[in-house]
Amino acid sequence: VAEIMGGEGRTTQVLIRRGFKAGMNFDCVVGCDVMRKEDEEALYRYLDRYKPKVLVMAPQCTGMAGWGSLNAVINPEAHQRSVRISHHLGNICARCAKMQIDGGRHYFLEQPKGSDLFNLLNFQILLTRSTWCFMHMCMVGLKSTRGKLLKKPSGLWASHECLLWRFRCCICDSQHEHDKIEGGESKPSQFWTWYFVRLLADGIS
Repeated sequence: VAEIMGGEGRTTQVLIRRGFKAGMNFDCVVGCDVMRKEDEEALYRYLDRYKPKVLVMAPQCTGMAGWGSLNAVINPEAHQRSVRISHHLGNICARCAKMQIDGGRHYFLEQPKGSDLFNLLNFQILLTRSTWCFMHMCMVGLKSTRGKLLKKPSGLWASHECLLWRFRCCICDSQHEHDKIEGGESKPSQFWTWYFVRLLADGIS
């Protein structure tokens, strides 16, 4: 199992404890920046050579998120830069997903609801070869720094239903209070909870 933009690589950590062999985590946290051409090419070579059974991806979505139009008005130059980065990362993930599917292997990808990532042509091409679902992160325990649950509607794409079905029931039951994702809460909302990671690890297992 390998990860792209997996942060601290929680999925890999859980799977190692279950006896899986760890693959690479292509993330700035470990010194790998796929925005650099040499690191991007190293990623493709890695997938071609080592052929991980499952590739887990969580690309940066700042330039594709639903609030992008507001950012475009407030700071158009920064917004355009963010869009370029997000589109480039999105196309990298699409290419990697295609490599996995073409090789008879699998991928899993998470994005906030409303992300334009899945509207990219390279992802639309994968539409008939993938499955997807919608869920709320509050149902897997995502919390703000104030300890309140964050709803964060999210979309999940994968190459096989086994990777997704455990998340299909994670729709908010409105039995709890939500905090708002704004300001300093934006960063914490980007991390996957251990509960989320365990559900994904169950699917991979």
